Amino acid sequence: MFRFNALNVAAAVGIGAGDKVLTNGPLFNTGPMNILTTPALAAGATLTIQREFEPGAMLEEIERRRITLAISAPAMTKALIAHPRWETTDLSSLRCVTTGSAPVREDVLAPWFDRGVTVLQDYGLTEAMPVVTITPLGDAHRLRRTAGRPVPHCRVRIAAADGTPVPSGEAGEVLVQGPTVMPGYWRNPEATGAAFHDGGWLRTGEVGRLDDEGMLSIVGRMKEVIIVGSCNVYPQDVEGVLERCPEIAEAAVVGRPDDELGEVPVAFVVLQRAGAMSAEDVKGLFDGQLAEYKHPQDVVFSEALPRNAIGKVRADELRRSLTNSARPPAAPPAARDRA
Repeated sequence: MFRFNALNVAAAVGIGAGDKVLTNGPLFNTGPMNILTTPALAAGATLTIQREFEPGAMLEEIERRRITLAISAPAMTKALIAHPRWETTDLSSLRCVTTGSAPVREDVLAPWFDRGVTVLQDYGLTEAMPVVTITPLGDAHRLRRTAGRPVPHCRVRIAAADGTPVPSGEAGEVLVQGPTVMPGYWRNPEATGAAFHDGGWLRTGEVGRLDDEGMLSIVGRMKEVIIVGSCNVYPQDVEGVLERCPEIAEAAVVGRPDDELGEVPVAFVVLQRAGAMSAEDVKGLFDGQLAEYKHPQDVVFSEALPRNAIGKVRADELRRSLTNSARPPAAPPAARDRA
């Protein structure tokens, strides 16, 4: 599994012995360990490991060691471009960064391309060790909003609820097959049986679509889809409207139980400047943008979103916070202003 993942990534990114690769983050996590680290070792590249991500230290290392390849998840990119050294750091050695682990939007792609650095979006999961798809290196700018095509030793298909393939362009569950896919969960045959379908296709729990070029786009997670009445609401669609607002630093959307509709969307918002927007201001962003049933019914202002070790928003914590409180706050907290 590790070997095939290393071969997949090295081929897709073109890693060679002359590359200088930077990894930062906990190596117990399959992302920092296997997205670039093991592929770099397999290719004989020079590897620099930072135990944790710190934007100033990463920028310094890129310039000092003339790094050619690095990982920058969306949350990392936002921290890097907000750092005072971003504009002055010499990035000329950096030919490519990979990004993923969270929804990838234009505001975390453009800063790299504007500095002459190619960005490759990837998609994967721990059970596939982890890289499944990646944007083609030679066409990265045009295809930057997709998660790319399957790497050499992986197959991907989009399936309906019964496991049958859906037509090109339609959304469904992402299924994965190949030698990087796990054989099963340790001593858990029930979970293993539920995870596989139709002769070894791993059910990822992700909702995605394949276009006519075979490029994958991730729409959301099946368990995070908000079902309003009988209509599906994908949090990424709602978050996209919020994140286009310059007054919003970051945002996440989850479902809250509702007696009448089953669930309704709720937006968690971190403002650039404390008090810059009210809940009604935030709700007003959706007028004419999305169907009304997709509009957040409440807005929760926060100083920060909970994230795991590789920067993914902990949607489960946000959902728990809604069930543990009677009503979300109606006004932003008096937090310090954000740069």
